[in-house]
Amino acid sequence: MDDYFIITRIRNEQQKLTYIELCTEEEALEWWKANRHRYQEWSEVKEALRGYYGDYYQADKAYNDIVALKQTGSV
Repeated sequence: MDDYFIITRIRNEQQKLTYIELCTEEEALEWWKANRHRYQEWSEVKEALRGYYGDYYQADKAYNDIVALKQTGSV
């Protein structure tokens, strides 16, 4: 959504919050409908979504860290 806001040059926080409903679906949309009264800024929503759903890239980072492990000694 950050990319969408940049491309469309949306800077107004109230507009950003309005667009959340248009840009989400299914479980995320239900979460937003239940929680939108709590937030006044997009940055707060983004942080709450990451807390609720986790960081999308965190699993990739953990996987890459494991794959990058190398045995350096004998067993």
